[in-house]
Amino acid sequence: MRRRLFDLLERMINQGIIIFSVFPLSIYQKLEQKINGSGKWCSFWQASLTYKYFRFVRRYCKQNSALLYIAEAPEKKKLNCLTEEQVKILEKQLTTSELLNDTKYLQMVYDGNPRGLAFAENRYRGTKLISTFAADGTEYIVPADCDNPYYHVKNGIRYTPENVGTGKQIIRMFGSCIVRGYGVADEDTIPNYVQELCNQNQLAHFSVFNQGTGGARGYKGIQNDLKYILNTPISSGEIVILFLYHTRLEYLIKKIQKEYYLDCSEIFSNGKIKEWWFLNSTVHLNHVGNRKIAERLFEKLLPILAQYSLPAKNKKKHKNKNNVSMSLWQNEDLQNYLVYLQKFIPLTTENGAIVMNCNPFTNGHLFLIQEAAARVEHLFVFVVEEDLSFFCFKDRFKMVQDGIKHLSNVTVLPSGNFMISALTFPEYFQKEENQDIVIDAAEDLAIFGTYIAPVLNIKTRFAGSEPFDKVTRQYNASMSFMLKQYNITFQCIERLKAGDEYISATKVRRLLKEGKWSELQALVPESTIKILKQL
Repeated sequence: MRRRLFDLLERMINQGIIIFSVFPLSIYQKLEQKINGSGKWCSFWQASLTYKYFRFVRRYCKQNSALLYIAEAPEKKKLNCLTEEQVKILEKQLTTSELLNDTKYLQMVYDGNPRGLAFAENRYRGTKLISTFAADGTEYIVPADCDNPYYHVKNGIRYTPENVGTGKQIIRMFGSCIVRGYGVADEDTIPNYVQELCNQNQLAHFSVFNQGTGGARGYKGIQNDLKYILNTPISSGEIVILFLYHTRLEYLIKKIQKEYYLDCSEIFSNGKIKEWWFLNSTVHLNHVGNRKIAERLFEKLLPILAQYSLPAKNKKKHKNKNNVSMSLWQNEDLQNYLVYLQKFIPLTTENGAIVMNCNPFTNGHLFLIQEAAARVEHLFVFVVEEDLSFFCFKDRFKMVQDGIKHLSNVTVLPSGNFMISALTFPEYFQKEENQDIVIDAAEDLAIFGTYIAPVLNIKTRFAGSEPFDKVTRQYNASMSFMLKQYNITFQCIERLKAGDEYISATKVRRLLKEGKWSELQALVPESTIKILKQL
């Protein structure tokens, strides 16, 4: 009963914050003077005012066609894998002076990071904050300009060494000292690690800017960062990342942001991070903690970065037949699939792709793959994952894997639910019953061109010529016409013949049913024969 009453009170407070956030700013100024800046009522009004500024920022980003992404800094009460020693340090709440005077502790937290230790021995010199005023008189704090071997700031923006200045698409990171980088050199901040990951994953056309601040805590600190965003010129296509920390607003904002929200406490609560990852609080992280957050943030952002890598004309939402939004930001399965593909990004840039069912894998499929692989630096073969064929996906996938082992520049991958699937191209699985069906491949090809191809730097899509199947012939024609708008070239390769006849999987299945193994051997690789005999 007590718990239910507590939950009801929490809901009432949260609802009150939302309702009162519509009040004009002038009312907040009057109430703040009367409440005298302390107590529960002050906290409530500050939460409401902060939420109001958050709504301003959401609207500002939306009006400028920018994406707002929220990250929540690690919070002690959410961390379930802290060691006894880590708990003691956090409970001590070391001041900066106490931290810098503890030589033994500094050597531990900067283990393997000599520049970070040197910065500490230099007493974090230059890390001052100054007030700045917007045209309307709004005051907020930013880092003061500084130029020393470990810490560089100019015009309120901390130097990001990995940002070489060539990227034309902007990622702006705002927040307290967790973003600016308390106690770490320029190269060990979260923004710099994110830039490094962009550069390593063929996304160097993104430039990351470190607009972290610090100094103020709680609602005042978040208000400061929100004001900073509102007074930063933001252009279409930019990504704005804001770090929040340790207020009741995270719960409300997470419900609004949905998939555009990262709770960093999860990173440090799985027991996998054995290294020491913070300095004197969970928002003052060392090089280990900053890198862990950057890696998880990049993983979450990757599908979005792939979307933003395209020309503006391609940034659309697509609808399937059931009117289900296939927007990258709204489909979690697609987002997870793109994160999976990220593991296979090659160093090459001129890559190709084939999507094939291989029902079963024939010499014709092998010929197509060999021809395509000879025309690109790296070839990705996506095997249709939908289990609506004569052979199950597991067997078809193994046939392809075993059949192309000798090709060093070919990677075989599952197609997921987004290439020739029941979701995106249902007509493909109806073709044996109805060859006269008119297909609509727009959804299938839009997902490939908009989301999948950019992740793997796919510039060419290959297919075999189709003399028999009307549905596949329509699909080839659609690729030839539609892939151009995604800057992808389509190449149709003449199908392989055995004697005077084209090799087809349909004929192979017929011969298999009839038990004509001697005739089969001329149409499929030996690796396929071995698998077929095991089924």
